[in-house]
Amino acid sequence: MTILYKLSDEPEINFASLELARHIKKITGHGVPIRQLKKYDPAKAGIWIGVVTSFGAAAPSALTPSYWDDGYTLTQDGAQLRIMGTNGRSVLFGVYDYLERLGVRWVRPGKSGEIIPALDALPTIPLEVQEIASYRHRGVCIEGSPSLEHALNMVDWMAKHRMNSFFLQFRHSGVFWERWNAHSDNAQSGAAPQLSVEQFIANDQAVIAAIKQRGMLLHQVGHGWTAATLDMPCNSWQKTDQAVPAEKKRWLAKVNGRRTLFHHIPINTELCYSHRPAFQALVANITTYAKGHPEIDVLHVWLSDAMNNKCECADCRVMSPADWYVKLVNALAEELYQVNPLLRFVFLSYFESWWAPQKLVVDATRGNAILMFAPISRCFRHALTDSACSTPEAPARPQLNAAHMPRSNQELVNLLDEWWNAYSGDSFLFDYYLWSGLHMEASDVELAHIIHKDMRSLQGLGLNGLISCQVLRSFWPTGLPMFAMAETLWNRRVQWKALKSRHLEAAFGAEYAWVDQYLQKIEKMLLGRPNHDSRYPLAARLPKQLRAFEEFLTVNHIELYARAENAQAPAQQESYRILAHHNQFLLMQCQVALGKLTPDELKTWLLRSEKEIHPHLDIPALISMQLSTHHQTA
Repeated sequence: MTILYKLSDEPEINFASLELARHIKKITGHGVPIRQLKKYDPAKAGIWIGVVTSFGAAAPSALTPSYWDDGYTLTQDGAQLRIMGTNGRSVLFGVYDYLERLGVRWVRPGKSGEIIPALDALPTIPLEVQEIASYRHRGVCIEGSPSLEHALNMVDWMAKHRMNSFFLQFRHSGVFWERWNAHSDNAQSGAAPQLSVEQFIANDQAVIAAIKQRGMLLHQVGHGWTAATLDMPCNSWQKTDQAVPAEKKRWLAKVNGRRTLFHHIPINTELCYSHRPAFQALVANITTYAKGHPEIDVLHVWLSDAMNNKCECADCRVMSPADWYVKLVNALAEELYQVNPLLRFVFLSYFESWWAPQKLVVDATRGNAILMFAPISRCFRHALTDSACSTPEAPARPQLNAAHMPRSNQELVNLLDEWWNAYSGDSFLFDYYLWSGLHMEASDVELAHIIHKDMRSLQGLGLNGLISCQVLRSFWPTGLPMFAMAETLWNRRVQWKALKSRHLEAAFGAEYAWVDQYLQKIEKMLLGRPNHDSRYPLAARLPKQLRAFEEFLTVNHIELYARAENAQAPAQQESYRILAHHNQFLLMQCQVALGKLTPDELKTWLLRSEKEIHPHLDIPALISMQLSTHHQTA
């Protein structure tokens, strides 16, 4: 009988032990007792798991203990298997790697994505594996309209694919929880009572517990600090007629001669940073929050979520918006270090702060500030480093409150390069592949390829990973983009063809090449050559092209359901059904363009399908980004 020995009672080691024992029982049918020991015994057979420091002289020199950086080793030496990591979550990553080597696959979140092989016994073939993550930051930021179950399933899937961070936006993420609860776009779901703030916080706490159980890193907040400092609503993009407290009205940015909420949205409102009481109150607000939330690993300190709303008073005009931001960062670096030396905080290159500071530099003495590059206006038809995605002339620095959204990737990357003159330290990309990117494409294979290219290039751009701002239900139609993201963030050298084949084979079975060819045909017919328009306006196609596409989709719709019936594993059957749903969506879009259906009929079908497809697809996001576009072009 195999015994599992854990060398710690830390929560993530306990969880790793339970996960390994649970899966081994599923694979072999045999239970695995778990024992905790204080010291590693090289002569004792069994499975040993723990952080690298628990193994004494048996620990490899290449693994260095680290709170932030991940790596692990797997060593099969006769009847003994050792799984050790740089920290608790890395031990868990090692457990999942071992299980994958036994044939386990998790092609999407939840039970429907799990594939478990059957083995008579665990192998004892010699094994020596050493894995070190290419990038420090490998995470997801909540967006869209998830339920708590969606979020918990996503956290679970992320850990199984060696992603280490999860970001809950705002002081609580109620705006996202309530979108799912309200189902405002789908009357067929029925009205639900609005969730309370206590329920929002309870959902957040459940997600945080799942994160901590796995040893993952918790990111929180982001936008809302300016609103909170004004004692205004700070947890969503809501408009308000509420008056700013009279004693704080002077703190507001002066825009077009007025100090008022920007378009009535508190979190889109800036402060007058040259006004000392406003600046100090913002620093104090952030510091006080950090003191009250020691569970946060990375605190995001973003300014407003709007453009051309910066203070125009004479004192604020003496520096650029990015310089005022750096002044805040430098003040917080010391204040937050005094709160918690291990805490990190994020400032971002976004909107006006795409243009680097001109006068100030970031003080790196404490090393706790992280630069986040957020190219929200980028092109998803090209990789970030694709020289073809460029503008003829480099744009000049905009005048105050006259900034524009850069549209070419080369333009955005060039702006990032300027930041390295003012900052030297940790950094990551914050991108929107599976928010705006996914829902504007015909399929997800080419988008996955763009993600793979971008993840490979992050190191050359000076960035140490990615936090992906995205819907959590992003596994429609294939889930390949999420797999490409996770795999390439872990190993930037992984090759595209091998990565794609590995996922498609797991998701669709032995005949995955047929799926690959089918998807390539769709993208060739709809997307054509790369350009700077992420959309594929079917209404602009000739009727002859539309009829050919309609015929192609109709024939393959029948084929997809036939393949679903014949698939070996339930997870693979589900993969074909998801792809058939995607096929039906494209077919109906085509029929709208041909005048056979109305846009409302397509939307009605899509909403009716939510009951079956919701674990894999965020239908409100698809409707807002695809059907609104179709209404404009049809």
